[in-house]
Formats: sequence, C-alpha cells, structure tokens
Amino acid sequence: MSVRAKFKVQKHTETKWGALEGQSTIEVEMGAVYGKDGTENATWSKATPMGTIKMTITNLDAVAQLEIGKEFYVDFTPADEAKPQV
Repeated sequence: MSVRAKFKVQKHTETKWGALEGQSTIEVEMGAVYGKDGTENATWSKATPMGTIKMTITNLDAVAQLEIGKEFYVDFTPADEAKPQV
C-alpha cells in the first residue's frame, strides 16, 4: 500500500561552500497542499495537513525542475514493495 500526497515548492536556499566558485548546495523546501472534500488534495488529509519536506541538492539540473510555486506528487511506498528502477 502507498500514500500519495501533494507538496508545493516554497523556497530555495543556497549555501556556498569550498574555496572554488560554483561550489554550493541548494535546500529545497516544500509544504503540504490540502483541499476540500471531493478534491484530489483531500484524499490524504481531510483537514489542514501539516508537513514539510526539505532536501539538500547539489545537482542544479534537479533544482531547476523544482520551481518555486510548482506542486508535486509525493508517493510514500514501503521500500520492500517498490520495484527497482533500471
């Protein structure tokens, strides 16, 4: 069994590190999206859900896909049920 939730990208925070130019990480923060009864967003939480996902990413191409204001599905599937990706 899995649970699907929806999260919205709220902000990017860059942290520079190292002596060379261009060395940095980006923390991407996402917040839970909710909805009223009968809507897609209400399937995992009937009231105002509370949740934050924070990821520290060094791949700038990945960060570019996680645009601020954009919503994403997040699927929680037990690792023992997931099929390996090739």
